[in-house]
Amino acid sequence: MIPDRVRQIVDEYESLVDEHAPDLVESLYMTGSVALAGWREGHSDIDFVAVAAREPDAEDLSALGEIHSQIPEDVRFEGFYLSPAQLVRPRSGTAVAVSGNEVETVDGEDVPLALWAELAAKAVVVSGRAPGEYGLTEFPEGWDRWLRENLDGYWKRLAVEGLAKLEGRADSDPLPAVTAYHYASGSQRLYYTLRHRDFLSKQQALRYALQKFPQHEAVLEKAWRHGEDEPQSFTVADGKAACRLILDVVRDAERL
Repeated sequence: MIPDRVRQIVDEYESLVDEHAPDLVESLYMTGSVALAGWREGHSDIDFVAVAAREPDAEDLSALGEIHSQIPEDVRFEGFYLSPAQLVRPRSGTAVAVSGNEVETVDGEDVPLALWAELAAKAVVVSGRAPGEYGLTEFPEGWDRWLRENLDGYWKRLAVEGLAKLEGRADSDPLPAVTAYHYASGSQRLYYTLRHRDFLSKQQALRYALQKFPQHEAVLEKAWRHGEDEPQSFTVADGKAACRLILDVVRDAERL
């Protein structure tokens, strides 16, 4: 079920498409927290994938820029425009990316492979054809390798560099909540997908990690409460704990 606020934004978006780029979007999907039943107003992005009926030209790109500039500023409506061929050939060609209401073309290789796995398994169809009707029925080839590389590359590096940056700072020094929450909630989502070939929202992943990595209960519980609209004050000590959590998640994933 699509939350009311998300439905309102999607309806506004589709009206803008009809006005500025009619016939460009043939199918529209919700991904991310909306698809995982974890969307929370004021906290979550609205992630989408639109299937473009044609390769967007300069005029279409200008129209898309106008469309996304009119999405309310308090909402992060972000995602990708893909061609029907790209749905069955992940990371090929050129895609159109939307981030922070900014529209730009990107190389297909720069689109996360996770997008296709999520489309195959969890996408919520707003309009048009389901991904399977285009031929996307399975997790993409190389999916497990991509997960492992992301854990061992991005997340492990984030933790190592994070610990180095925090070294020498007082444990009681404040740390931005958005940073602490990102560190505490991210890596176990990939771990869960690698282990179970399924997906979790950030809040779901925090609950899962409380069971799987109980030695990190303090920072996980704190991050979970923060995500449940119980604002928490995070410190350098929490940041270090979140980095150590990431390293344990990566080490455990290496044994899978």
